Amino acid sequence: MSSEKLEALQEKEKLLFTAMSIAPGKYDDGEIQRRLTDLAAEYELYLSRNPKEPLGYVFYGKFLRRLDKRKYANEMFMKANEINPNLAVVKQQIGNFLSEEGAFEFALPYFLAAIELSPNTAVYHYQLGELLHTFKSGYVSEGVYSREILEAQMQNAFARASLLDPGNRDFKYRYAESFYDVLYPDWETALGVWSELEDSAT
Repeated sequence: MSSEKLEALQEKEKLLFTAMSIAPGKYDDGEIQRRLTDLAAEYELYLSRNPKEPLGYVFYGKFLRRLDKRKYANEMFMKANEINPNLAVVKQQIGNFLSEEGAFEFALPYFLAAIELSPNTAVYHYQLGELLHTFKSGYVSEGVYSREILEAQMQNAFARASLLDPGNRDFKYRYAESFYDVLYPDWETALGVWSELEDSAT
């Protein structure tokens, strides 16, 4: 019954956000806020009755992120992580929060753990690449990586994301772009990646 209730909450959330995006004038601001508040209350009630269900915290955390309540959302993901430390999506979400807060040194282990738990999920590799690129100077100055190793890890992450999800042009394009982000680019490989992008566009 608890799993059915959680599925019903997800469906209600999906329908609400779909209505808000497809027909933005369907509800006035007061009605939208009431519906969001009611849904949050239902998630809270579910968790009070199922305090050891990690997926409840995961889905509520994702709902809160959609409302831009990032810190409260992260509390939900941390709770899920306490209950079950082997959920890749939870590691990813905590890593996202920490990177957004600029805590790159703490974000890295969470992204690496997400990849270890779910090595074939392309977006985890992509986000690792973006993390390494965004905070390159920090990782190098802190001595976490040398520049050469970091750039190799970054490019490998983008390459892996592109390989795992070959239909995603954004991943392929970011991999192609990454050759301009490194000190010693392999221009021959870069040309091949750009050529693949061009061929796939025709």
